Amino acid sequence: MNATTKTLHARWPKKYNGTLPKSVEVTVRSRVFAPHTRGLQYIVVQGFTIEKAANQWIANFWFPQNYHYAQSGALGTRSGYRWTIRNNTVRQAKTIGFDWGMEGGYAGHPVDNEGTNQSDPKVHGDHVVEFNIFERNEVSGVQGYGATGTFKYNLVQDNGGLGCAGAENAAFKSHGERVVAIVVALLLLWVFLVICIECVCAIHSSHVFFLLLFLQNNFLFLPKYFLFLNIILH
Repeated sequence: MNATTKTLHARWPKKYNGTLPKSVEVTVRSRVFAPHTRGLQYIVVQGFTIEKAANQWIANFWFPQNYHYAQSGALGTRSGYRWTIRNNTVRQAKTIGFDWGMEGGYAGHPVDNEGTNQSDPKVHGDHVVEFNIFERNEVSGVQGYGATGTFKYNLVQDNGGLGCAGAENAAFKSHGERVVAIVVALLLLWVFLVICIECVCAIHSSHVFFLLLFLQNNFLFLPKYFLFLNIILH
């Protein structure tokens, strides 16, 4: 980018062989849907395809000097309270697809990556996130610093690949205790099903595991919570 001449320089992949693509998309918007005001309550986001945000990576976002790098998904709750996120597809964000926690920060410094220095809301979290697809986001599908609520029946797949480093680099990462409890319960259910099939059919457990994944990915008759467990078991 040249700010003086207002030109954008780009290098195209070799497959174009020196020619220009038929069309080019450029975005500088860091979010697709996230309120400017923090702490809004009882918002429902349902039935949307949300894609192609130019958000930045959350490098050491917990340090006060890095508050501008707080968690910022293409879709974000902005420390809101009791949102419902249902039946959406969130994809192709430059870094994070969806954030649903307190955004990050450090004691004594309110988090506000929009530079308006808003304080943390008194109540936040307790969201319902269900039946969504988070896919092909270049670093992380879902982030939730201090997230609480219910995360169920969601598909998280094919996220990552940009090469950003750090502890937050994951398909799904949340610090909410109730979310972890749901993941553990579903993981135990998966293990129980594998053991049952192994005992009844006398099939080795590793074969059962791949059989379940094959049936799930090709016929989709298994309950949808197994789709979410893929991000743990793959």
